[in-house]
Amino acid sequence: MTKTFELLLVLLILAGCSKSNSVNPATNDPEFARPFSSSSIWNRKIPSDAAYVEVQQAIWDDSSQTPAILVPDLVTICCVDPSQPAVNFRLNQGWNYPERSQPRGEVLFQRKLPPDCGSEVRYPRNGNALYAIIDTAAGLADEGVGAWREPGGDFLTFYDSKSLHNIDVVDGNGLSGARGSGLSALGGAIRWQELSTGIEHALAVALSSRRYSKDRHYVWPASRGDGFAAHPTHGYLGNNPDYTMGTLLAIPHDINIDSEAWKTPQGRIVARAAQIYGMYIIDSGTGEWGGHAIAIGIERRAAYEDLGLTIDPVTDEKDIDPKKIDIAGFTSDIQHILRLVQAVKNSM
Repeated sequence: MTKTFELLLVLLILAGCSKSNSVNPATNDPEFARPFSSSSIWNRKIPSDAAYVEVQQAIWDDSSQTPAILVPDLVTICCVDPSQPAVNFRLNQGWNYPERSQPRGEVLFQRKLPPDCGSEVRYPRNGNALYAIIDTAAGLADEGVGAWREPGGDFLTFYDSKSLHNIDVVDGNGLSGARGSGLSALGGAIRWQELSTGIEHALAVALSSRRYSKDRHYVWPASRGDGFAAHPTHGYLGNNPDYTMGTLLAIPHDINIDSEAWKTPQGRIVARAAQIYGMYIIDSGTGEWGGHAIAIGIERRAAYEDLGLTIDPVTDEKDIDPKKIDIAGFTSDIQHILRLVQAVKNSM
């Protein structure tokens, strides 16, 4: 294993349910591998007549905010198990640790979960800690962010609202959830084995929010921007109104993916998905990584098995197995993709 502090790789983790209770009753897909309807934004191909608008200046022209550090961001999936006891979901004291681990207020709702289900949401302590609780029998999910759960304990979450419950993961549109954009945390996540077999859905990406439009804080399908978007020094400060929360980035159809120089097979697969389905800006990639973050959604099983991610539970140190992936090459490939993308004008 090799340390990746220079890359600060932090992955969006989706824990995945055991095969015994994780089959989508409507589609028979294991672990809801492609959630939401075929017409959802997450499963929709870029049309052949798509109109594109230039956003390269917005992405790259500020050296203090250029994408350089690969930071896929961490969420946990749990599946409801009727044979298990009910688990209380409560608010926590605040975003940062240790406040994140401290409960406050009354019980918000309950779900029947195994004692350790969701316990890995704690790692890393400085991550977004997104989660999805799927009731496979009903095809519905709850989502949340800034979460914490000790094994066997209450499930703590940063905030709660009606939009985070009864999310239809079978036939729904994926437009509601815990992301900063208001979109689903499940939407766009790279799933187990997709980095080797192919990605057949749109991707979820977060970049420096300082470069998002100062005049247009979000566009459809996003339903909101960050609460700090209007801050005069730390908010959205960009000049391009087409580069903001909810923007669909895509590699134009006239670019030949196979003629580009890719350093990793995983990078080529992500590039192809970015051309066929695109990449939605769903959150902000600032925070501890400054303005250089490139955050990409990936489930826990994919992170652990396909990338060889490990996180030390005491120090939060992260390792990537070089036998699984050339992480420096993959980071370079993601940067290359971002040098090819434009905004899809007629998706806004």
